[in-house]
Amino acid sequence: MRLSLTLVICMCLLSSVLGNTSLCANRCLIAYDNTLPCQCNDACPNYGNCCSDFFSVGCDTAATSSCYDRCLVPYDAALPCQCNDQCSSFGNCCSDFNNANCPSVHSGGSGGALTLTEFAEDLWSSDTNRISSSRYSYNRGTYISNTGDKVDRSSGDLFTYFDQSILNGATFAPFYDLLDNYITSEGVAESFTAAENAEIDTFLDAIFATTVMGKTTSYLMAEGLVTSESDLRSKMETMWFSSYKRQTSGDSSGFEHCFLGEWKSSTAVNGFHNWIQFYKEENEGDINYFGYVEEANPNLISLQFSWGSSSRVKTITSMMFGASPEFEMAMFTTCFLKHKNARCNFTLDGSSVAIQTYDMSSNTNQVGSAYFAV
Repeated sequence: MRLSLTLVICMCLLSSVLGNTSLCANRCLIAYDNTLPCQCNDACPNYGNCCSDFFSVGCDTAATSSCYDRCLVPYDAALPCQCNDQCSSFGNCCSDFNNANCPSVHSGGSGGALTLTEFAEDLWSSDTNRISSSRYSYNRGTYISNTGDKVDRSSGDLFTYFDQSILNGATFAPFYDLLDNYITSEGVAESFTAAENAEIDTFLDAIFATTVMGKTTSYLMAEGLVTSESDLRSKMETMWFSSYKRQTSGDSSGFEHCFLGEWKSSTAVNGFHNWIQFYKEENEGDINYFGYVEEANPNLISLQFSWGSSSRVKTITSMMFGASPEFEMAMFTTCFLKHKNARCNFTLDGSSVAIQTYDMSSNTNQVGSAYFAV
């Protein structure tokens, strides 16, 4: 009896030290742990497995006072503390700056679980299908200071050279095959043939055969956001290729909106964030390039153009030249799963980059939009 009582006392003391694993007090933003009854990280609201006090103890806003997924993000005066490589000099680092391995991220690796920046940089270096700038060239044309003017300020096309063999690449070819499977105008329901559905499967087969998607699967499993490669593929089929309503039932999807773009009306364009689609449409004479709004590293540009008619203008869009289909699908998917409806900050090739994602209010598991926030 004495031994049992001693054991109970010891277990109570241990529980007091470690904290209640059914609550988020002192556990905000800790990594996913499937041995725990509930979670306290920034993904749990999406999966419905947050502890009961997740919001009351402030875990939903803790990220702004933490370096969780913010290592090397540029200075932001709106935040209470910073996580860049200069905060130590200015005395404004977040309290977990060192614990979050931010200094080692800057120097090239933490030796532990990957941060979002480490993952993105690893993916960037692993993207063997990324296209060298020697295989295409472009003329950014005239700078546009006011996108609301909707005036063509550049006399020529955006692309001045494009190596056609790019379109025969292992993942580019099945991606290109998808570009003629969609009705451009919103408000018209999509209808897919068996052959077109097979092309989606072929595309997913191709990208999941790459190192990029292999590493994405491993990272998202470590984050507790997917359970296996088949789980990730199933989620991507839903979030990117399942049809939903923009103006009428079944007239849009995440893939169509983000990678191909849509005619929202007789005067506006929605989505359209892919460089291969831009080349295709410009090469076919359906795009008139107006000029650029901003450029950023690596290989990012925001620009304006009309599509299909002189009055149907995309006032500003962004795209990454040279990016492989699997790299964009991997980064957009990761940011959608980790930071849905928010900016996803990291570095690529040493430069600060952000991706913005949105879901569809009618179905939060489907991508409403995803793009590089240039």
